[in-house]
Amino acid sequence: MEEGKVQNEDKKSNLEEELTKKELPRRDFIKKASLATIGGILPFIAANTLRAQDDEGDDDDDEGDDDDDSSNDESSSAGLAPRKLGKVGEISALTFGAHLITDKKVLEAAIDMGINCIDTAPKYYAGQSEELIGEYLKKNKSSRENLIISTKLPIEDEDPTYGGTEEKMLASIEKSLKRLQTDYVDILYIHGVGGIHRVTNPMLHSAFEKAKEKGMVKHLGLTSYNGDMKEVVKKAIDGGKFDVLMLYYNYVRQNDRYESRFFQYSDLFDKAKEKNIGIIASEPFAGGFDVTKRDLDKGFREASISWILENDKISSVRAPIRNFSELERYAGAAKGGSGNTSVLSSYQKAVSEQWGHSYCRACDVCLPVCIFNVAIPDILRYRAQYENFGMEKKAILSYKVLLEKKNQAVYCATCSEPCRHVCPFGVDIKPSLLQAHKLLSF
Repeated sequence: MEEGKVQNEDKKSNLEEELTKKELPRRDFIKKASLATIGGILPFIAANTLRAQDDEGDDDDDEGDDDDDSSNDESSSAGLAPRKLGKVGEISALTFGAHLITDKKVLEAAIDMGINCIDTAPKYYAGQSEELIGEYLKKNKSSRENLIISTKLPIEDEDPTYGGTEEKMLASIEKSLKRLQTDYVDILYIHGVGGIHRVTNPMLHSAFEKAKEKGMVKHLGLTSYNGDMKEVVKKAIDGGKFDVLMLYYNYVRQNDRYESRFFQYSDLFDKAKEKNIGIIASEPFAGGFDVTKRDLDKGFREASISWILENDKISSVRAPIRNFSELERYAGAAKGGSGNTSVLSSYQKAVSEQWGHSYCRACDVCLPVCIFNVAIPDILRYRAQYENFGMEKKAILSYKVLLEKKNQAVYCATCSEPCRHVCPFGVDIKPSLLQAHKLLSF
């Protein structure tokens, strides 16, 4: 990750050092975060504090936090102005993406600051993300009704035990509720919809209606980022059964002349608003490529969040939050301010110059020509997670699941390469996949 390489530790103020300490009580953090945001202070992140390492356990039992009052003046002064999320109700402008969370104190601080939407999934840390949220909900039962908790139905390709039948869908929901230690989730998403068949699957809608009748779920949504996202979302909107759409959306995807040929949003946003369907933007950081040498890391992420929220058809931005410093930065950006397009354009230009457009946009144009049915976009996404997001363990685990099926990149070694020159963005597919296999196979 780009922040992780910042070397100017001498520029950190005492306040910044305090905010990055894991042991900082969340009450003090909220107060300092509020003051820092008001004063326009957005701290650098030291290389050794950015990443919440998977294998650094947090054994704190939160004793001593019982005197925290989420309704105190410090919390309310840091609150985020709510926006309307379709039929769901009011949502904070920033959604807590919990797929990287390992420190429950960060989650507690986020909720105390006014973030009311927490998004997770069964596959995030193999269920540990849901369990961490469940620990909070068990301890803070009175706050449950004020939160929007969302989880997902698994992606079949990443979980071979999940077959997408009605029975397995209901079983997945029940397991999620058990880990979350709650009776219901506010939003149940179909995870990573890559085809219209998943939107129209009658077993999905039957399972959802049964779960809704039992009070297990309230609203149905979908997440999508693949090449046929446009058609998938159109179908979901026209079908009238979905209340929320979580879409891969950012400055680069909206404005890059290559990407905009495949991903067009304006009409989708308008149609969703007409049907009172809420929209949450995910993947706001456009790949998160390391461009620190160009001095773009300091404001790019804040500008990305602010720019997205300038669109009044978008209710919230889902951002992965791992530590106090990211929480402060992203919350500050979500409270208002201009999405600095010069910073965003500079990032887009830097990525273009450094990678020559040769990174996967998940447009899926390559899939029909692959004679071995290799999951090309998924594998290249895992490679990006490994190389650019500091998500090495998750990427390796996800690829390991693929190894249990016949769509792993190892088949590329002896392939005649029908995918050569197929990618409209210039990705050299076969060498990229073989390099991904080398990185991710252990």
